[in-house]
Amino acid sequence: MQVQERQDQLNEAWNLLLEQIEARDQKLFGAGEIHRFNRDVEDALTRIQVLGQSHTVMACLVDSKIELLFTNYLPLIT
Repeated sequence: MQVQERQDQLNEAWNLLLEQIEARDQKLFGAGEIHRFNRDVEDALTRIQVLGQSHTVMACLVDSKIELLFTNYLPLIT
């Protein structure tokens, strides 16, 4: 009977180990999802910031060109 009891103990320990492995796999998957989400948010924020900066630069260039046009050509028109 000792052999059967030991085999039962080993089977219980094995099943517990399999459950723990499954739980760990689920946690790792969840952590990966969170990591991907955070990376995607960071990428989106960076793109938004770059677009905002490029729009600011473009607005400054347009403003300076308009100012240049008025400064150089307005006296010729009037």
